[in-house]
Amino acid sequence: MSKQILVVEDHGVLLELLGRTFTLRGWNTILAGSGVEALKKLEDYLPNVILTDMRMPAMNGIELVQILKGHPVYRNIPILAVSGASSRQVRQQLSYGGL
Repeated sequence: MSKQILVVEDHGVLLELLGRTFTLRGWNTILAGSGVEALKKLEDYLPNVILTDMRMPAMNGIELVQILKGHPVYRNIPILAVSGASSRQVRQQLSYGGL
């Protein structure tokens, strides 16, 4: 069974870097440049794990995680959060979001 990861990052260079890193480690890597694009990709793919930036325009990572955790198909997929913000700040936002 192949390992599949969805990487969600709005900065193109970082998205490509993360994609290459996971691909070199044997993962089938799906790239999305936004939360909206990630939701569209999930219509065609069911990854083993999702790596998402938490600070993105339009739909941020918190909103994306809330949608995924409320969806019966996606709620059990592990999600890894990445952010340039302090980890304390992100943890507080995730806690307030009920996640």
